Amino acid sequence: MVKVRQRGLALLLVLLAVAVIGLIAANALQAGAQVTRRDAEEELLHVGQTFRQAMLSYVNTTPGQAALGPRSLDELLRDARVPGLRRHLRQIPHDPFTGRNDWGLHRSPDGQIIGVFSLAEGQPIKRNGFEPALARLNDAPNYQAWVFGPALPPAASASRPAAVERQR
Repeated sequence: MVKVRQRGLALLLVLLAVAVIGLIAANALQAGAQVTRRDAEEELLHVGQTFRQAMLSYVNTTPGQAALGPRSLDELLRDARVPGLRRHLRQIPHDPFTGRNDWGLHRSPDGQIIGVFSLAEGQPIKRNGFEPALARLNDAPNYQAWVFGPALPPAASASRPAAVERQR
């Protein structure tokens, strides 16, 4: 009878150990997922700044007086407005959250691209503390509100753009 109790106690200790190991593993997976998401956010910020710089370069090389933005992202790859080969981007970057190179576009009333944003769902982990050029991203409700462009009006960054468009 004593041996039966000892086996029962050993089984209980093994089950308890498995439960503790399971909890530790679940916490480790959750922490790993959060680190991965933070890394994707940092990559999205980097890609966004790349888009912003490319659009600024496009606007600054516009011939004539009017500073015009591109009508498609492909115009950033090969700018046909100027003689020779002018590239503002080497390639359209992939969205670190979706893994695709399709982006939401924020357009001006006359159809020029003035901002690019991720089509990813979800609320950002980073809510504040952006560098001054990205201060409009503070307290954004989701990744789609992280709009990157040369000079966005306040309404473009305050909410999701009215004209949402996908471009590959």
